[in-house]
Amino acid sequence: MSRFASIAALAVFTVGLTIPGSPAFAQASDTSDAADVDAFIQDLEDHAGDDPIALEFISEFSDLPLETQVDAVEAFKDGSIVDDFRVIAEPEQTMRMDNPNTRGIEEWHTKAKNVVTLFGITFGEYNQDFYYTGTGSSVYSTDACEATFSGFTGFWSGSAASNAHWVSGGSGVCHSTFHYSLFFQGSSITMNQQLRLYVDGRGGAAGDLVNL
Repeated sequence: MSRFASIAALAVFTVGLTIPGSPAFAQASDTSDAADVDAFIQDLEDHAGDDPIALEFISEFSDLPLETQVDAVEAFKDGSIVDDFRVIAEPEQTMRMDNPNTRGIEEWHTKAKNVVTLFGITFGEYNQDFYYTGTGSSVYSTDACEATFSGFTGFWSGSAASNAHWVSGGSGVCHSTFHYSLFFQGSSITMNQQLRLYVDGRGGAAGDLVNL
């Protein structure tokens, strides 16, 4: 082949390539990303059924920018999704159960709510109930610690909360741990979330939720 023929053949071959950074390459990438997102949303819908919370989550997710949706799908694939959960702790409500008895001990019930969001969309909430007794200055004993989750779990499968409660340094401690597992497009992910609630003998309370 002559030199000029070789150059002509190279030119024809180059024209047929999709070069990274070119408009054609970007378009192909966007098309692939959109297909991944569509498949993800379809999977969500398959898990949602007629659950109104789930359908609302899917509707809001569908309205997110494509770039955010793509990041979400990638987070599920590589397991980093556990870092994207955000919690909004609502003010705790503490109620005195009855009047002090002859020993000055009061019975208390503290309720705590933690609203959980993912990609800025609310998908559920944790509710925690803590029953204990106090002497005014400190917690005398802890009686029960319970927690539940309500909302849309999507691909996640989880277990009921494991609860523990005790007295530490005059304060009451209530820990509720939820265990989740997920298998998504070849990735196996586990996540443990723990509600932590701390109370004093006067009905004061503080709490949070953490990923373990």
